[in-house]
This record gives sequence, structure tokens and C-alpha cells, in this order.
Amino acid sequence: MLLLPQKLPADPIDSLTRLVQQPAHDTITGMRYLELAKAWFWENPAKTDSLLRIAESYLGPQQYYRGLSDVHNSRANYHYMGGRPLSACSSLDTAMQFAALDGDSLHMIGIRKNLTILRSEAGDIEGALEAIEESMRYLVAHQDSSLLAEHFVQRGLLYQQKGYRRLALKDFQTAREVHLALQETARVAEAEQHIGKTLFDESNYQEALPYFIASAKHYQHAGQQQYYAEVLTLLGTNYHRLQKYRLADSTFAASIALSNQTTTSGDEGHQKLLNSLRTQDTLDKDWDTFTSYFKAVHADFSEQLDRKFPTLSITEKRLAYLFRLGTTIAEAAALLNIQPESVRKGKYRLKKKLAAATETDNQSLEDMLRQIG
Repeated sequence: MLLLPQKLPADPIDSLTRLVQQPAHDTITGMRYLELAKAWFWENPAKTDSLLRIAESYLGPQQYYRGLSDVHNSRANYHYMGGRPLSACSSLDTAMQFAALDGDSLHMIGIRKNLTILRSEAGDIEGALEAIEESMRYLVAHQDSSLLAEHFVQRGLLYQQKGYRRLALKDFQTAREVHLALQETARVAEAEQHIGKTLFDESNYQEALPYFIASAKHYQHAGQQQYYAEVLTLLGTNYHRLQKYRLADSTFAASIALSNQTTTSGDEGHQKLLNSLRTQDTLDKDWDTFTSYFKAVHADFSEQLDRKFPTLSITEKRLAYLFRLGTTIAEAAALLNIQPESVRKGKYRLKKKLAAATETDNQSLEDMLRQIG
């Protein structure tokens, strides 16, 4: 999710409106109009665009590159929320040019991060890879190991969308080694989770097993119970594929307990579900079973999703379930038997619906879904 501005109450908007009318240097006036444009972002997008143009008219002649970069970054947000990802990418390209003139390398990394997200959602994976690799070159030169490792994970996820699983696996493993050296436990767990999923998707269940176990332990150690429960779900499914049903039972039960549910492995309904999983070769393609299983583990999420977003279609709910579990676009396409581009568009529309209803910013769709339950 792009770094969208916070929604402000009426009083600050009124104060900013009065402030722009006060005499000041053109650079200051331009920056005031920029702040007012951001304040109107959620209330009146058309007004935001008009105010950005005014801000640009003040900042342009002054050659205030940082301000001009922020203007075009904000215009990218305007296009993004309006469903115009290509226009948003164009605005970010312009923002990048002004940031380069300003010489603020860290600001450029932030813009490239947004550009990576937008190009990926627009289906331009090559463009997204180009943007993230530019940032990685800077981080290598400046020896920012932690942030570089995070970029390895992001690039690995892009490689997955391209179907380059071996390259993705290499990036995830590199990120894991760096985060281990820096003792960043939660980041180590994330990298191990991605390694496990990549191996799992290749049906290398035995190889995936130690990474899921390690990821679960690291998430537990980091106190991130929500992610811990998710990895236990993946671990339980991996045990099932290895026909280690008793371990699968106990792992699923632990995941349910962590999700604050009262169901246990001895519960009749839960046992019936586990039995049904054992008799299916491809449980993830049977939507009735999948939905029952998901609701058993994430009952609160299902209830809250239905209550807060009653207008979601069946397909949108399915996408919400899949992305809540951390499924990739390629995986979701295979499960839904549709093209990845259709999933990408569906994901964008779902995120737009959730963002509009909750006025949530600064978050990916996955983070929005985790906050629901």
C-alpha cells in the first residue's frame, strides 16, 4: 500500500485554508498548499488535484526540488486511489527525477518502494524489479544491511510472481542469513516462512518442514502470535502432505487455540474436518472444505469480514481468505482457476473497497486483512 496521507478533522483543514491566505515566500506558500492538498485527500480528491497544481505553480519557479518531488508523490496517491495505476507510476517517475535533483537518496528509496508496489499491481513485474534493484544498489554501496535484506525478500516475492522460484528461494535465504547475523528475530521468521512456502509450492514438503518449524519458533520468540498462528497453519498442512496426521492434528489445534477459538483437536466438528482433509488429494481446490477449515481457524476474521463488508462478492471473500493466509497472486490464480492478471485486478479492487470503508492508510492488503481478525 502506498504511503497515503492521514485523514484530518475539519479544524486542521480550516486552519490550513487560512494559513495559505497569509503572505509568505513562494516556497513557503507552495508547501502550505501541498499540506492543504494532503488534508483534502480523503474528503475531495478533485480538490486535492487542484491544490497540487497550485502548489506546483509556486514551487516550480523556485526550483524547490524536494517540494516538487512531494507534489508528484502526492499526485501518484491521487491517481492510485482513483484506479489509475499507470498514471500513478508516471507521477512517481517524475517525483523520482526531482528527488534525484534534490540529492536525497533515502527519499528516493521511499519513492522506489512505492514504484515497486505500483508496477507490481499494474502487472509490470519487470519494471518493479528494475525499481527495487536500483534501491538495492544504493543500499549495497551504503552498507545498510537490514534494509537491504528486506529488499531481498521483496525481490524474492516479485521473482515468485514471474515463476522464478529458484531465484526467489535464493533471495529469501540471503535475507535470512543477514537477519540472523543482525539478530532480527521477526525478520528471520518472515524469511524462513517464505523459504518454507516456496519449497512447499514445489511439493518439497520434507525440505520445507524445518523452515516452517524454525519460522514458528522465531515468531513465538518475537512475541508475534498472529504470524505464529499462520505459520502453524502452514506447518499443519505440510505435516498432512507428509501423512503425519497426528502431528497435523496437534498443530492445527495449536493454531486454533492461538486464534482465540474454543475448538480443540478433540472437537467433533474439527475432527470431522481433519478426517475430510485426509481423504482429499487436493484439499485447497475443494472450496467447501477450504472455507470450513478457514472459518475453524479464523472464525473471528470471517465474522468481522461479513459484518464490516457485507457487499463483498463471493469471489472477493475468497480472495480475502486466501490473502489473509499469505497466498501469492500466482497461487490464488491456480486455486481459483483464473488468470493471474484477473487475481491482480481483483486484489486491487478488494484493497480499494477496504481502504474506502475503513479509511486505512500506510498498509498493504494483507495488513488490512490481519487487522480485521
